[in-house]
Order: sequence, then structure tokens, then C-alpha cells
Amino acid sequence: MASETSPLPHLFQTNAPPTEYERIYILGRIQLDLSLREELETLFSRPGNPHSVDLQIIERMVSFSKSIINHQKLLSPLRYFPRNFFRRYYYSPYLMRVFSTDLEVAVQEPDYQYILGLSQVCSYWRKVALSTQGLWTSIPFLAKLKSDTSESESLLQFMRMFIERSGNAPIHVTVLIHRMFNDLEEDAQLESPCLDLLTSHCHRWKTAILHVDKCIVDKLVKLYTPMLDSLNFRCRYPTELMFPETWDTGMIILAPHLRHLIVDDWQSHAFLIVPMRKVLTFTGLPWELESMRPTGPNLNTCTFRGPVSSMAYPTEPIRFDKLRILSIENNNCTPPDLHFGHEFDTPFRWIAAPNLKSLTVKGHPTVPGASLVVSDLLLTTLPSSSMLLFLYFNVRA
Repeated sequence: MASETSPLPHLFQTNAPPTEYERIYILGRIQLDLSLREELETLFSRPGNPHSVDLQIIERMVSFSKSIINHQKLLSPLRYFPRNFFRRYYYSPYLMRVFSTDLEVAVQEPDYQYILGLSQVCSYWRKVALSTQGLWTSIPFLAKLKSDTSESESLLQFMRMFIERSGNAPIHVTVLIHRMFNDLEEDAQLESPCLDLLTSHCHRWKTAILHVDKCIVDKLVKLYTPMLDSLNFRCRYPTELMFPETWDTGMIILAPHLRHLIVDDWQSHAFLIVPMRKVLTFTGLPWELESMRPTGPNLNTCTFRGPVSSMAYPTEPIRFDKLRILSIENNNCTPPDLHFGHEFDTPFRWIAAPNLKSLTVKGHPTVPGASLVVSDLLLTTLPSSSMLLFLYFNVRA
């Protein structure tokens, strides 16, 4: 009888397709095992057979059945799918981590945990994954309670593995610091090997989520990110400790192609300096509305949310020719800052959006009332021939 072992062990250890010679051999092997199993079944079922309880014959029949199934698997159509199919499967939108953006901005990246798991299914899938740099572009999170919390060597090596496997492809980075204070002595130098590793490749950043503290802002100082497309920034710092002399200590991010910006914490703007000219979508509340003037020719979607009365207004209105979606959400809710803007004007007096199609206005009690908001809307924001299609207005007086 033929041996139950196979001369094709490499095919059993991978999902690679067999060659034509191997395919012919597999078909012959299946046919041979079927014939031998049929002979044993005939012998086993013969009346008066003295081998009817022979365990060795039963074991041989089971062995042939397993061999048939295993060799049939080697001819599975899945093995003939090209590598590009698996790459597209890896990149499926359902298997991707969504960058934290807002208002119709969908910046997606591979989920590093899922990609790592798929690369360990078999040697063939691993070979496909390792040969595709784009699968390794989502660098594992650097998440810590405080900026001076120690970092494990295993995390550093894990992040380095993804950076090396991503080659020269644009990468996605995330730094999350959950507390605004650390235990460093005054003037002590912050040490963070993982952060140093990320910033050494800042020229490859495509998207970045940086929720950091003032200590990290002071450490980074200036970054050149020529590929950066989307930035979500927050500096955790208590408002009561902010003074005008600290506003010039922000981090400079040179990102000439930045298109999507979230600074969704109004005091964070004091610690960030970025080029605004090409920004298409913005979420946050700037210290000065004048800082949005460079976005006038290109801005498409804008959300201002926070204590609107804290924002300084310009001396001349700003024209946003391409602005289609505007949302202003005022969360002033404690005296004396009950104004939707300042006492005698609102942000709408300084925002001209002739092509606006969607407008959302939400606010807590205002002084002198909702009538001032409406008046400024009609005065500057909306032209007489407005193209507005959607309006949500909820301003309580």
C-alpha cells in the first residue's frame, strides 16, 4: 500500500498554489488513496471476514480518508487567488482603523492588530504581508497615563518593527497622554525613546493624533512633516495657568500639504503653529478668528465649538468662497460669559460665506438674544441670494 506521508510538505505549511507538476501528482495521489480505501472497505464489509474487528484496518481506512481530504485542500481555488486579492482583502474598509475626524472627513488606516494577526496565519500570507509596505503603516499607539511614565522595551521594539516593515511608505501615528501634569522636576529633560522613534520619521507622517501635555510640546518644538494630510491635536493644560507670555511657546509643525485639522480644545491653539492655507476641513475654536483668514480660498467644512466669547474678532470680515458646511456650537454656560460671541456682535458678522449650503447654530443663553445672531447672519454670512439648503437653529435667549 502507498505511504500516508506526502512529498509536498511545503504546500501543507502554506496557502501557496501548487505548480502544474504538483497538481498532477496531487490528483493522482487522491485517486490512489480512494482506490486503496475502497479495497479496505470491501474487505472489511465482506461476510465472515476474520478481519472485521482488526483495528489496524480501521486505522488505515481513517488514514486514507484524512489523506484524501488534506490533498483535496491543496487544490482549493483560494490558493490560486493572486497576491493583489489578498492585499485588497487586507485593505478592506471593514478592517481599518478610522482616524478621529469630524464632518464628512474619512481618513482610514490599517488596523495594526488585525494586520499582525493576518500575517501569522501561514507562511504564504506572511510573505504577502511582508512584501506589502502599506499594510504596516499604522504604527502602534504610544499611550501613557503621564508623559514621564516609563516605556517598555517590548513596546519600543513593536513600534520599530512596524516602522521598518512600512519601508518608505507614509505612516499614521498616535500619541495619547491622559494627564496634563507629570512628576518631572523643574527643568528636567523628558526621556521618551518611543516618541524619539516616531519623531525621527516625522517626514513620513500622513496622519497624526497628538493628544499631549505641555512637556511634550516643549520637547518637540519644531517638526517638518511634508506628507502630513490630517492632524488631530490637543495640548492638555489648565486654562487658569495660561498667561500671554506662555502663548509663544507652541509647537511648530511645518506641514505644507495639511488639509484636515482638528484642534478641538480652545486653549490648545496657543500651543500649535501650522500653515493654514490649504486646510479644507477644520474643527475647533481659534483664539483669533483672524487666524482663519488664510483658509478663505479653500475651506470647505468648518466647525467652531467651545466658549465662543473667548475668540477675538478681526477688523474686516473674512470671505470663505468654498465654504459649504458651517457649524458654530457655543458652550458658554456660566456667568459672566453668556454671550454668543461678544456683547454687541457674533462670529457671523465677520464670516462671509456666499456659497454656504448647510448651517448649524447651537448656543446657551445669549445676550442680548437670538435676534443678534440672526441680524449678523443676514448682514454678512448669508447673501440675499443665499444657496442655503439646510438650517438648524437652536439659540436660547
